[in-house]
Amino acid sequence: MASEAQPHKTLGILLFDGFELLDAYGPAEMFCGMKEQLRLVMIAERAGEVQSAQGPRTVADVGFEDCPPLDLLLVPGGIGTRKAIHDEPILSWLREQAAKVEILMTVCTGSGLAAKAGSSTASGPRRTRRVSRGPVPTATRSSGCAKRGGSTMGTA
Repeated sequence: MASEAQPHKTLGILLFDGFELLDAYGPAEMFCGMKEQLRLVMIAERAGEVQSAQGPRTVADVGFEDCPPLDLLLVPGGIGTRKAIHDEPILSWLREQAAKVEILMTVCTGSGLAAKAGSSTASGPRRTRRVSRGPVPTATRSSGCAKRGGSTMGTA
């Protein structure tokens, strides 16, 4: 009996000025090994080039307005989160997506951005936390606030 093909999922990676290259491209490299099951889409407020914290630019495939339905969403960290936590279009889009996606993943200070958008207060079954050596703001699902000490990945 032949096994059924797994349904394709769409993973969006949120880009914003000052995102950390490794936070976006490390997970992207890992997930690209699942091409048969996963479609990867780079997303920003507007399609086009987005400046990373390290200098190189990345091209966002789509903007918020033409973003396809997402199953998974990754929010990277970076120095740009300091500005992004005050950017209402980013926060509004992230809040909307967090309510829809199966899994919301954050890296480093991206968890603070997700918390600011309110996604950390959404009810969901799981949250995984990796403790870091340094003070990194993280979101806690129970309190919906940022705290120090690790990064989070969890469901929305």
